[in-house]
Amino acid sequence: MQCLAVLGRLAARRGDSDPFAFLDEALESQRLFGGESTYPLRPARAEAAWLAGDRRRATREIAAGIPAFTPATNPWLVGEFAVWARKLGVHWACPTRPAEPYALLLAGYPEKSAAAWAALGCPYEEAQALSDTDEEEPMRRALSILQSLGALAAAKAVTDRLREMGARKIARGPRTATRANPNGLSDRELEVLALLAEGLRNTEIAERLVLSTRTVDHHVSAILAKLDVRSRYDAGRKAHTLGIAAP
Repeated sequence: MQCLAVLGRLAARRGDSDPFAFLDEALESQRLFGGESTYPLRPARAEAAWLAGDRRRATREIAAGIPAFTPATNPWLVGEFAVWARKLGVHWACPTRPAEPYALLLAGYPEKSAAAWAALGCPYEEAQALSDTDEEEPMRRALSILQSLGALAAAKAVTDRLREMGARKIARGPRTATRANPNGLSDRELEVLALLAEGLRNTEIAERLVLSTRTVDHHVSAILAKLDVRSRYDAGRKAHTLGIAAP
C-alpha cells in the first residue's frame, strides 16, 4: 500500500501521470489491511486533487479521514493532516500536538517551519512551508526548490499564485526540450553542473548565478540524483562525457 501511495504522490507532484491510478488501489488495500492511522493516505489524495485543481475533491478526502485520528496517532501524521485541513478550510481539532515542523507552520511561522524541514533534509516539505505565505520572496524560493526537484505540478501551483500577486520575471523552470533529454536536467541544473565541472564550491556557484547557497544545494542534490552519481567529482566527470563542460 505504501509503495502505491508513494507512486501516487510522485505522479501528482510531477504532473506526469494519473496519481489516482495508484492512490485508488492504495485506498482499497488500506481498507483491507489497515486503517488510516497506518499511513497518511487521505492527505496524499487531498494533495493530488488540489494539485489537479479539484479543491472540492480534496476537501472531501480530508473530511473522510477525520474519524481515524485519536490521541494516540503519530504526531507526524496528525501534523500533515492538520495542515491540509487548514488549507482546505475543514474544521478539525487536532487530537494531539503535531510534530514540530507542522506545528510551526500552523502557528503562522512558515519560514521557521521551512528551516526545520531543511534541517531534516526534506526539500519538498520545505518548499510547501515557504509557499504557505503571501510574501513574494519565500514563494520564489519555494518555486526554485520545486523546479529543482522536478515537481512540475507543485511548481505550477506556486507560479500561478505568484502571477496572481503581480510578480514579474518568474523563473520558467525546465523547458520541454530539456525535460526530454536523457538525464532530465533543467536549464538551471545544466548551468550548475557546468560550474561543478569547473570545480566551484556551492557558495561560488551561488555568487556566479546570483542564487542563495541553499538553492544551489538543492540543485546539486537534484543533479546527483538525476545523473545517478554519488559525488560532485563524479558529476563533473559525467558533465565532460555529456559535453556540458570543456574537458
